[in-house]
Amino acid sequence: MRRSAFACTCFVVLLGCWVGGLAQKPAATPLAADTSLATPGGATFTAPAGWSAVSGERAVVLQTPEPDSHVAIVDVQAADADGAIAAAWKIYKPDAKRPLKLATDRPARNGWDARRVYKYETSPNERAVAEAVAYRAGAAWAVLIIDGTEPTFERRAAPVSLISQSSRAKG
Repeated sequence: MRRSAFACTCFVVLLGCWVGGLAQKPAATPLAADTSLATPGGATFTAPAGWSAVSGERAVVLQTPEPDSHVAIVDVQAADADGAIAAAWKIYKPDAKRPLKLATDRPARNGWDARRVYKYETSPNERAVAEAVAYRAGAAWAVLIIDGTEPTFERRAAPVSLISQSSRAKG
């Protein structure tokens, strides 16, 4: 009975990844150079050299050269930034439950009509980074999720900035 319960749990977890739109595939080959990529919804950004990219039905997930940290760009439809953030987390990591620490509006730029930055509480002992940025162009939202370890993101601050600063709305 234990073996079948374990198999059932594994199947449900794998099914959740596929249904969530990410359809996690084996690790992609690292990018040889900075590469212009687009989300399924048409938002563009530059992926840094040495990182890996995996595209899904509704998201692109970038992995740092270290396997413990990711940046996801998720396309969603929502009425507001809070709804877009909630929908994006459900697609990227449905079991994420971090409390919100701070949410701040930012000026529109690079073709985006609105931007809102979310920072989440983390335990000092886990040394984690959890942030998100909701970008709106018209009725469509692209959400950038930064999720990983503090040591990795301290080393990768410039490439993360490249991803964020290069993001452009479709068209």
